[in-house]
Amino acid sequence: MTVSGFFAMGLTSSFKEADTGIFEMEEEDPDVFSIFVHWIYFNRLFTVKTSPSSATDEDSEEWDCLPRLYTLGERLDAPRFKDAVISATIEKVKESQVMPDNWATYVYQNTVAPCGMRRLIVDFHVFAHQGKLLKKGACPDADEPEGDFLQDAMARMVDAGQSVFTTAAQMPWANPCDYHEHGDSVCHLLEEGGVAPPSSPDILGTENGHLTPVRRSTRRTRHGPDF
Repeated sequence: MTVSGFFAMGLTSSFKEADTGIFEMEEEDPDVFSIFVHWIYFNRLFTVKTSPSSATDEDSEEWDCLPRLYTLGERLDAPRFKDAVISATIEKVKESQVMPDNWATYVYQNTVAPCGMRRLIVDFHVFAHQGKLLKKGACPDADEPEGDFLQDAMARMVDAGQSVFTTAAQMPWANPCDYHEHGDSVCHLLEEGGVAPPSSPDILGTENGHLTPVRRSTRRTRHGPDF
């Protein structure tokens, strides 16, 4: 399977890259792009392990980086890489019990529907925050809340009904494959020895049947160039 449709097209087209084999990527963040290159060679995305009571500068940088990795995968037409970012995000959320509540504007402005990361962000707000942050809090870096995000979130709340307000509500991201782009095909993370999705659903941060308070991420996600 092709890693990147963007590069595959460039190397088999009439563009100069097909002759030179060189792509000018001046608009891309070198640090973010280097993680993509690392993933190509090692098929792994590593996340910083943190507990709910601890946070580091490195951890904050990682929260900022994850949505930019996904939008890079969007621009490069790299669905397997985007799936890996989805899985890494869910793994980090489960370990840290931190919800990234400020990604909506950036992700919605740099992706197109249908989009796994859009759906994941919506589910974070609907099921973990129970819709409490669907106004300005969900888009702190925008003059106005992102319209498409609010529309998707409200539709999801209507679809979920009262289940989102129960203490035993199952977090729909228990299986990362629900947000992947491989459809009914076998997850490439399983085929290639990556992180396997859990075999059964779990409940995020439960203690004696009650949801553990989830710390909000108050970091502002940096905006990259528009594409």
